[in-house]
Amino acid sequence: MVEIDTATLDDLVSTPNLLQPMPLAVRAHIFDFIPSTRRMVRIDGVQWGQPSYACDNLFFTYEDGLETVSNRRDLLEWIDQKINGNSSRLGYTSDLWAVWDLTTAYVDAHLDTYPFRPLCCGTGTAYSPNVKASIARGLADLASTCRDNLDNTNPCLDSTFYNDYNKWFGYLINGRSVMQQGFSTNLAFIREYGGSINDLTIQTATLGSGSQSYLFTDAFVLSKSNCPDNNGCVDAASEWLNWQRLEGQITINLGRDVTPNRPRYLVSANMDFYSDSRTTPYANIYNHFYNPEDCDGTLQLARPLNVEHYTDQYCDQYAALTAYVNTGSSCAAQGKANQTP
Repeated sequence: MVEIDTATLDDLVSTPNLLQPMPLAVRAHIFDFIPSTRRMVRIDGVQWGQPSYACDNLFFTYEDGLETVSNRRDLLEWIDQKINGNSSRLGYTSDLWAVWDLTTAYVDAHLDTYPFRPLCCGTGTAYSPNVKASIARGLADLASTCRDNLDNTNPCLDSTFYNDYNKWFGYLINGRSVMQQGFSTNLAFIREYGGSINDLTIQTATLGSGSQSYLFTDAFVLSKSNCPDNNGCVDAASEWLNWQRLEGQITINLGRDVTPNRPRYLVSANMDFYSDSRTTPYANIYNHFYNPEDCDGTLQLARPLNVEHYTDQYCDQYAALTAYVNTGSSCAAQGKANQTP
């Protein structure tokens, strides 16, 4: 059994004899999960995984007014107001040097701009080396506000923030940068480096001409060849997955496996997680992602996507994006490559 990002599920399922559908004892609990995450583990009506964690691209800031931002143009104007001529202050910060971060930022911006256009593997679509220039240039505009004028570098693009979290998170906490883009787990690092969680504004990233949330979902999948049904493996896997469904989520998300206990701020795909009394102390954070009372959490509004043949495309797309967002890097330099599982 392995945990995957469901962006790769189509590739895995299409590889002969690699995965097997979820056992009946696991499928029986599929309605415990947030509806949008259920769709991420099904292909042609077959459930191939059990959702674990979910999230989308997020903005974090200690500044006011971010809630008025609804598209990239608004964001750039808001950043400019907050920098207010301070040449030593950075605006938007992210780790765009990394292959995964830059390509998913592009997909997010594409979805913001074209919320009803299918995302698949054809010419000019989101996971394609034929990137849409206007969207790529928009990301370049945001990245330009990350320039550090004190030493004439751009830590969003030159691997500085990839290699030095102390600097990246320290800039946000100390006010050297206006904002940060990342995922829910950024909250654990903000807390670790001395930042206040309660004073943060958290908002879905607006990287294109709109603000449609893009849902990322991880899931556990089961090997077909390594877990035959005749030796107890499937039963053991079912037992573990049914523990992981809630108790495992509580243990990992709230950091009960480490001393001292400290939350990791992973976002559970299980709806019961959000009403469990053990998560109540963190409700002010977790209700941002799933709010059982108001139905306005990020994961309730996000669009789930199953992307075809992502692993065949993302390095080519990264190479195309670097023509606009110059990271000076490549998949090969980061030890990655287009691959078919």
